[in-house]
Amino acid sequence: MGKAVYILGSGASVCAGGPVAVELLDKLDQLWSDPVHGDVKWFRGRREVLEATRRLIRYFDASINRAISGGRSEVGEHRFNDAEQLVTLLDASILHHHESEPYDLTLDVSALQGFVRELNPEMIQEIRGFFNWSFYNLLVRLRDKAGCYDELSKRLQCGDTVISFNYDLLADKALWRAGLWTPRQGYGFLARFQDRPVTSQQKRAISRRSSVCLLKPHGSLNWDWGFFSRNVIVRLGDEQGEAYFDGLELPKRLSGKYVGGTDRSMFLPSFIKPFPAPFLAIWLKAIDAVSTAQEVHVIGFSFRLADSMAALLARRTSPKTKVTIVAGRGGKAVERSLKTLLHKDVAVVDSGMTFEEWLRPKGKPWIELFTGAETRAGSRGGG
Repeated sequence: MGKAVYILGSGASVCAGGPVAVELLDKLDQLWSDPVHGDVKWFRGRREVLEATRRLIRYFDASINRAISGGRSEVGEHRFNDAEQLVTLLDASILHHHESEPYDLTLDVSALQGFVRELNPEMIQEIRGFFNWSFYNLLVRLRDKAGCYDELSKRLQCGDTVISFNYDLLADKALWRAGLWTPRQGYGFLARFQDRPVTSQQKRAISRRSSVCLLKPHGSLNWDWGFFSRNVIVRLGDEQGEAYFDGLELPKRLSGKYVGGTDRSMFLPSFIKPFPAPFLAIWLKAIDAVSTAQEVHVIGFSFRLADSMAALLARRTSPKTKVTIVAGRGGKAVERSLKTLLHKDVAVVDSGMTFEEWLRPKGKPWIELFTGAETRAGSRGGG
């Protein structure tokens, strides 16, 4: 049997300011309104795309209110907040225009037809690329100031596996800081690098053997898709040469402000995910990990039945495995979804705790984990 597997969803990044699914479109809108991007040449050149994206979201707002009011009004308090459905419709529309036959997808056909009429195929492609840029810029800013991922790293043992469905680098950075993982082999494949550290000592550091495996089946904001090799290429820093990982120094590539877009190997939240071979290999490693694990901890991740690959991952869990759910108030809903997928003999326990609460040792105030300071009775706990 293997050791422990930790499955991370968007709820695991809330402690660092990351959005959960129902907040994502609002968070993106705040990003688009941030004046800092007004000086970015790439962003300025996509004002038309931004306005088209906002019109599209307003279109869905109106559709929801029209449906709820029985067709009486398109204006109301209800807002469209399902980024996954929106990106799925983007993908379905792209396929609708490019396939020899219209793509058959179980969605609201009237919404899809209205969507296709609203925008031309070129603009739909532009909007999807704009979402990719937006996700990158939203998530690259996250900082784990509470130290949740550092605390999680302390629980990991040699041979454990972390399966993260998040694009952010919170887990990557914490595992690197803990000395448990390196980007050369730690992602489950032998990484090719876009950039290299400036010293030989740092080059050796990024190539050490990892004692913990970090699998990211939906990609990562520091992965690129090699055009000629069709392999995943790992970036150690951003477009200006600022390293993602502590202690690394990279050659500076650009001077001044960032002026370009980004084309990361991230599978945006969509129910249409044509995984290429390198990503299927990651999925196979994830399936192998859960099928041999003694314990599986599901942290902030919802197994939506429409996500067939995640459902397969859950289904492959061994009947002898204990599954713990860490999802706060949403734990019961996750438990109900999992029980439709897992073998009937799998023991499922809803901790009833948030990620922060679950990490906190029993009876110890949360703040002591990171400051060591004595706190008076009644001080804030986790969550």
